[in-house]
Amino acid sequence: MTADRVDLFLADIAASADALARLTEAWSAPDLGRRSRFAFTGLGSSRYAALVVAAGLRANGRAAWAEYASTSTP
Repeated sequence: MTADRVDLFLADIAASADALARLTEAWSAPDLGRRSRFAFTGLGSSRYAALVVAAGLRANGRAAWAEYASTSTP
């Protein structure tokens, strides 16, 4: 039984590059409309991702910030 799970796990890993390629080919940027302010929250890697997105929005003239999901500060 363990060998079967290992084989499935290895197959998932081997298919990762193709799955990521399909995802990036199908993705298109969302229309943000007239929104000018954005707030993101996250913990760990999701917060790091939020920081990258917020920085990109600020670089394009929008107000954006990322906070820890557990913060008590609004």
